[in-house]
Amino acid sequence: GEPGLAPPAVEALARLAAHEPNEHLLSSLARAHPSSLAPLAEAASGAVPPNAPHGSEVAAALAQDAALELLLLFASSADLTLKRLLASSPLVLPRLVGVIAGAGTQPPPAVRRSASILQHLASVHGHRQYFRAYEPTLAQLGSMHSQLQPDVPMILNQVLSELSVNV
Repeated sequence: GEPGLAPPAVEALARLAAHEPNEHLLSSLARAHPSSLAPLAEAASGAVPPNAPHGSEVAAALAQDAALELLLLFASSADLTLKRLLASSPLVLPRLVGVIAGAGTQPPPAVRRSASILQHLASVHGHRQYFRAYEPTLAQLGSMHSQLQPDVPMILNQVLSELSVNV
């Protein structure tokens, strides 16, 4: 596979995104290099590689937070090309759905942010094709009120509603 972005690089990109003038530059960078979305999706999962050194959990959590911030920035932009790149990326949707499905082991802000990213991507006409494989899982997760923060099932049900309209 391609080399990934190291957690410090993901964090640095998120710090750049915190300054509004850099948002357009980062969006342009992601559009020009769609392969950069895969390592962001991996970092967003919060997964710690097997045999990782002690303390890797903290680095993975920081990278997850930064990656989700970047993905939310891209998903909430008005740039439809970038939204299509996110939705069609082979890793973005499965990793975000995985974060929500693993709500018991994921930080609540990561679960909520993942659901929000999905909502932004589902709102684009024609994106249902990218979500089709995840609709049953999203419907199941949307009914898990006791395991998720109160607003997450509502967001997931909005995602499904958006998908039914934006075929």
